[in-house]
Amino acid sequence: MMKKTFVLLIAAIAVMSCANNPKTERVQQTGPITMNLYYTGTEGSARKFVEEMESSGTADAIRAEEGNLKYDYFVSQDDPETVILIDSWADQKALDAHHATPMMKTIAALREKYDLSMKAERYYRAEEDLTSNDAKFIRTKDESMTVDFSVWPKGEPNTAYAKYFTGNSFLAQMEGGMANVTFEPRCRNNWHIHHKQVQVLICVAGRGWYQEWGKEAVPMTPGTIIAIPAEVKHWHGAAKDSWFQHLTYHKDVKEGASNEWLEPVTDAHYNAL
Repeated sequence: MMKKTFVLLIAAIAVMSCANNPKTERVQQTGPITMNLYYTGTEGSARKFVEEMESSGTADAIRAEEGNLKYDYFVSQDDPETVILIDSWADQKALDAHHATPMMKTIAALREKYDLSMKAERYYRAEEDLTSNDAKFIRTKDESMTVDFSVWPKGEPNTAYAKYFTGNSFLAQMEGGMANVTFEPRCRNNWHIHHKQVQVLICVAGRGWYQEWGKEAVPMTPGTIIAIPAEVKHWHGAAKDSWFQHLTYHKDVKEGASNEWLEPVTDAHYNAL
């Protein structure tokens, strides 16, 4: 049964990879592509799979391939038997080249070794070329107003910081000093500044926005990563019609680091996005 399931999964991924098929016309994507791959096992087998991918050097070898933008694993607190791989490539050509390498046989053998089931999602990223006006007409995945909270925990109401948010937000503390913040549709935080520290945002579900003072808003979809420099006034939050989840942590933290909360993002400003 495992071999049959495995063959079906590989077939599904082959279809998603948009490999050339003389019988099917395809639109060639020229921008960045992100694959979210969900590996689910039992008794910690998914984590063991990741440990072997890392300890064997296989993951680092993939990260070193030309065109790879990101190859990182994350574990859900709500479902510890599922590991999520965020796998981003510069374009379809780079992803096809990766799929043609002997590395795929190594990964397939490890998946079978640890008896993992698998689900794949694919997103086309064009944030570098989008303005906020363009983004009104772009939806990389039709998730409507929902996200799957069984993958990334919704957490508890973010009451400690509620006065700095418009709408309801939720907070789930993760391992390693990381937190998962969930925004209901239209929820956003106030303009704010991180002094003497860099904040990193990683979108894991839904759709949202990030904006720096005086600049165009940037759409955030799963796989989008933004490092916010210290001393930059900014805000982030959900799209009008979607929940939004991002992981966040701080780096390059210097002595005396702090957050300065400022004025709310007005309805007029937000509704113009």
